[in-house]
Amino acid sequence: MSDLAREAHLTPAYTSTTFGRVVGLPPLQYVHRYRMQRAKHLLESGDQSVAQVAAATGFRDAFYFSRAFNRSEGVSPLRYRLTQRRPLMP
Repeated sequence: MSDLAREAHLTPAYTSTTFGRVVGLPPLQYVHRYRMQRAKHLLESGDQSVAQVAAATGFRDAFYFSRAFNRSEGVSPLRYRLTQRRPLMP
């Protein structure tokens, strides 16, 4: 948020408040939601390991990613993959 505020020549507090008002979510919640949506897409459409999906979505630790995903989606990444997997196109 500090980098974004600096680029916009605004204070971090004002930038955060304005972001939340415009987007409808505080910046950290927005980033978390975006990362989980990206993770869900990767789990549905690819064959990357959970560790690779974690790294691709900005998590340094696959265990922490699995816990965060479970908290957000109500299922583990592996269970999500098994129930949401899209068939491969011929």
